[in-house]
Amino acid sequence: MAVMRPRVPALAVLFPLCISLGAAAAVAAESVHVWRAATDFREVAGRDWVPSYVETPGEDAATHGRAVRTNLYQGLAAAVEVTYEGPAGEFVLTLVAIAEEDGESRYAVEVDGRSLGEVFNTRQPEKRVPQRHAFPAVRLEPGSTIRVIFRGHSNGLIPEGEAYAWSRGRWRALEARPVR
Repeated sequence: MAVMRPRVPALAVLFPLCISLGAAAAVAAESVHVWRAATDFREVAGRDWVPSYVETPGEDAATHGRAVRTNLYQGLAAAVEVTYEGPAGEFVLTLVAIAEEDGESRYAVEVDGRSLGEVFNTRQPEKRVPQRHAFPAVRLEPGSTIRVIFRGHSNGLIPEGEAYAWSRGRWRALEARPVR
């Protein structure tokens, strides 16, 4: 004789799963740290660095970034820092840079004085194309200092006066994603 089982609505089975997946996604999203170039970083003073400036191209603060005035400081780098205040752990840092048609800007990231490497934007035929540069995983502790170093570049392709235009090392944000 066959055993009759009560029919359980599919929603009753899936609801707890949806809740747990939603909670996991919320926890994962909360663990990603995002620092905005325009608002969260402080200038690094010293003879090795030129001043940067905060761009304000629109009303959306998320599109504001930092750059170097290459008309004044061609080939020179600016540096800014932020102090990490989250939980200790291993993180991949990703710089959200802006590629430009007039040069391939260079960027470096350091944590507590240790270089994670240098990257540069790829050549672009368009203006202000976002590019993401991931750096190797690094351990962050509360109080760690994260430094972003950036400089413009001229690829000699766009005439400007008697010389060529320069990119400005533009970037928008730095993200820290935990390594799982």
